[in-house]
Amino acid sequence: MKKILSAAVLLITCFATTSYANDEAKAFVDELLPAHLKSKTAVETPVSGLYEVVLSNGDILYVDPKSKSFLSGQLMSFSEEAGVINLTQQKKQELSSLKNTERKAALADIDAKDKVTYSPEGEVKGRIHVFTDISCGYCRRLHQEMSELNKLGIEVSYLAFPRAGNGSAAHKQMNAIWCAGNDQERRDAMDQAKLSGGIKGSDCKTSVIEQMELGQNLGVRGTPAMILESGELMPGYRPAKELAKVLGIK
Repeated sequence: MKKILSAAVLLITCFATTSYANDEAKAFVDELLPAHLKSKTAVETPVSGLYEVVLSNGDILYVDPKSKSFLSGQLMSFSEEAGVINLTQQKKQELSSLKNTERKAALADIDAKDKVTYSPEGEVKGRIHVFTDISCGYCRRLHQEMSELNKLGIEVSYLAFPRAGNGSAAHKQMNAIWCAGNDQERRDAMDQAKLSGGIKGSDCKTSVIEQMELGQNLGVRGTPAMILESGELMPGYRPAKELAKVLGIK
């Protein structure tokens, strides 16, 4: 019984020590970071005293809180069986997979009426969600290819991302698009805003700013930003035929 209690106390002590060290590593990093960044997780690496700290923007730092030092770069490991292993790359792949899953779940929760969707007349061979801004030149360029995208079997669902933020001219115009009534009326308003440079419309309560904030949380930093069915984020403009190749459409 005494041995069991001793083992339990040892386990609790080890856990508490590890937890304290992890918190210490995070606290050290948080002191260095600008206000918009925070540490998310901290775990000990195979290097004694060195902790891997993942930041809120997905970057990775390696920290020794005791010596108050850190480094940014690739952490490599070597074993006789596996050879050289890039531990940083492994972690980034793990984080990317988790983020893709998060994006898929977030997009699945958005009601169809809160999107502006352009569907092919025939078979849907692929779907993309696009965070867009009507004041963005490359967003307009992508929109000019909507007919070709639909002919290729690609369904495009727009989500709002007014880069200038709440109260901006882009926000007000995008709000008018989302207020435009039924699906076809919203598409007509989007076409007018992107192809002729602006619209006038009614004002109502919409999810435009919520969508922008969602995009930021999902890693969107500019427009257009496409999210594939896998949850992968693909920033920037791509021509229709290139998009079809990415989606495996021949």
